[in-house]
Amino acid sequence: MERPPVRGSLVPRTPDRGVIQCHVDAPAPDHSTTGVSLEIAGWAFSETGARVVVHFYVDDGYEGSAPAEFIRPDVGRAFPAHSAATASRFAATLPIP
Repeated sequence: MERPPVRGSLVPRTPDRGVIQCHVDAPAPDHSTTGVSLEIAGWAFSETGARVVVHFYVDDGYEGSAPAEFIRPDVGRAFPAHSAATASRFAATLPIP
């Protein structure tokens, strides 16, 4: 039996943290997997400087979270007006149900 595609999206849902800038670097939008896990990575930061934790859902089920706090100098250079941009990388391995 073939498994249907895994759905996902990036939806900033933190109105108390101001505007969230974010991007998923991996996997690519057209990526598909037949494995038991999925590597996901990207960056996210709050324009107010508040701490950001990225929550992951696979097929509408919660699969975990990762803090966006690791160094991404390229993001810092792209958003020099926001001090939180430099420490904005997140990464996780998600199980595929």
